[in-house]
Amino acid sequence: MGWFDSQIKERLQFDAGEMKKSYVNLANIVGKKEKTDYGQLEKEDQSKDAVSKICKYYGVEKTDVPEKMEGMNEQIRFLFEPAGIMWRHMCLRGKWWKNSMGAILGETQDGRAVALIPKAFSGYKFLDYKSGEEIKVDSKTNEILKKDAVCFYKPLPQKELSGKDLILFLYQNIGLDEKILLLAAALSVTLLGLITPAANTLIFSYIIPSGQISMVLSIAFLLFGAAISTFLMNITKTLVQTKMETKMSVILESAVMGRVINLPVQFFKNYNSGDLANRVRALENICTIIANGVLGMGLMAIFSLAYVIQIIQISPQLAMTAFLVILMQLLIAFLGAWGQVKIMRKKIQASSKVEGVVFALYSGIQKIKMSGSEKRAFAKWASVYQNKAEAEYNPSIIVKIQKAISPALALFGTMIIYWVSVVTTVSVAEYVAFNVAYGMVSAAILSLVDTVSVVAMIKPILELAQPILKTPPEISENKEIVKSVSGTIELNQVSFRYQEDTPLIIDDLSLKINRGQYVAIVGTTGCGKSTLMRLMLGFEKPDTGAVYYDGRDIQKVDLKSLRRQIGVVMQNGKLFSGDIFSNITISAPWLALQDAWDAAEKAGIAQDIREMPMGMFTMIGEGAGGISGGQRQRLMIARAIAPKPKILMLDEATSALDNITQRQVSDALAELKSTRIVIAHRLSTIKACDRIIVLDKGRIIEDGTYEELNAKGGFFSELVKRQQIKSEE
Repeated sequence: MGWFDSQIKERLQFDAGEMKKSYVNLANIVGKKEKTDYGQLEKEDQSKDAVSKICKYYGVEKTDVPEKMEGMNEQIRFLFEPAGIMWRHMCLRGKWWKNSMGAILGETQDGRAVALIPKAFSGYKFLDYKSGEEIKVDSKTNEILKKDAVCFYKPLPQKELSGKDLILFLYQNIGLDEKILLLAAALSVTLLGLITPAANTLIFSYIIPSGQISMVLSIAFLLFGAAISTFLMNITKTLVQTKMETKMSVILESAVMGRVINLPVQFFKNYNSGDLANRVRALENICTIIANGVLGMGLMAIFSLAYVIQIIQISPQLAMTAFLVILMQLLIAFLGAWGQVKIMRKKIQASSKVEGVVFALYSGIQKIKMSGSEKRAFAKWASVYQNKAEAEYNPSIIVKIQKAISPALALFGTMIIYWVSVVTTVSVAEYVAFNVAYGMVSAAILSLVDTVSVVAMIKPILELAQPILKTPPEISENKEIVKSVSGTIELNQVSFRYQEDTPLIIDDLSLKINRGQYVAIVGTTGCGKSTLMRLMLGFEKPDTGAVYYDGRDIQKVDLKSLRRQIGVVMQNGKLFSGDIFSNITISAPWLALQDAWDAAEKAGIAQDIREMPMGMFTMIGEGAGGISGGQRQRLMIARAIAPKPKILMLDEATSALDNITQRQVSDALAELKSTRIVIAHRLSTIKACDRIIVLDKGRIIEDGTYEELNAKGGFFSELVKRQQIKSEE
């Protein structure tokens, strides 16, 4: 009843918290909010308040952290990971406060946590808990802070996303100061451009006819000042655009990477690494398109339409002719954009396939060399690349001639305007002023044409990235966070198949594994052993039935927090490029060097590590380059047991070990107090198991200890005899 009592206690605490929150919200509506006396807060409460401010900045609902979570890292993980917010430790170097990119959790020299919140326009501020006042971070106040801090990355919304949602996400992350500066700079350049046509009108219609040549010098100074101002405004606009592009790129790249990491395991079955990397890169290109295309050229083109009003005021007769030319330019632009979208879609899709094939060929280059299949490999690549080459080097005729037609139309328009001005009563002053203004309109239209072509690329990019955007992540704020597990696992009438028209891999299977049990799952190839483990880990979702941890349905809990309680070695697991210590502690970075050595001892790899050139800091390549298959497996076992999980799952984790080493590892596993579930083909290694479950065609056909099943003379006994005969041969 202990688990049931704890559940009731947690429910009562939750209800009490909700009631308290409701009273506070109602009181804030009808009454005056009480000002907090920050100076009276204890250091621990100040830390909680700082974390609360970070939560508020990122829109995360603050919940009570369990008392047993004493470390700041655990508290941050508990609060932010359900919302998909990634975080990392950083060092505050140089004048870091000048570029505000998001909230930071810092620490003062006396050990008090502070929330460093971006200011409205630039820089950071934080609350001084001693005085209760907000302090701006500068070179002087920066000395109050320690160099070590924690930065956070805002995630994409944890739901199915559309292209509109993505654009809105980027727009919301552009600062108000950047929006104002960009609009002001673009508008200033446009307004300054109106001076030149007006000055020409003044010179040719008033100054020259009146003979007041001395005024020309004043006009010249005015135009010179306008030119300098335009130059400065253009520099400002470019700097703001660059800052916005950099900011959006950093935010989007981290958000996309965080989303990809948190996608369900089933998602990665459909895309290889090269294809997926290409889709992620495509999303990152959107930032450049928005910053340079939409916000840069597009904004200038829209503001430059003010020149249209000016040319109407100068000469309505010539304006009608100019409008016809402009309409022709826009028509050509939209036709070109339509053709560009078709080409880009074909090119992007072909590029994705090429990336996938190239990655596969590079990954298997040793096998290609050994089999002498270089020509076939090249032919495979060429068959995929030809579609990309065709789209890139053989576009439609409208796309080829578009960039040539637009300038030609502008020149043709100038000639028509000249002819119309000759046959009408347009004065010389009007013509000169109109010609200058029309030149600016033409430049604006050409800029708009380029913008349309650039913006047209967004649609095919979003189509390529659609699988990433449309697939919801595994994490959700609405799911229960698993704070700890006892080790009890139950499967209730679980059935599963990988596709609808295929046989059941797991067929109406019910199983309960008690806390601390050492359980082996055995059976012939294809009986469903690995699939059963994938169901336990939430990698696959049962067609019917459910999987429970301590009575909690796995579909209703946060899978990320659950898996953190489990140490796992999968059949095709890999190590990461880096040193051995980092590989062992990658799932628990807070572990010390001695913890890594303890895990290595239990996994039987400690002596091998001592004999390596740099010991625990010996570098290994991606996929365990430089070490043997047996060493790789033992390192993965060390990685799984290093955090001392309550549950340990091993799928063929010792298949590459010799009998002596495998016996040592098996004996070490038998001494662990956690729930252990192992899948093994070598039956001699599971004699120490408390329980052996025999699967056949997705069903449990035998269940008992090694001695019981072997004496029974059933399916398991036959498996043992077969292996004994093979070993004797």
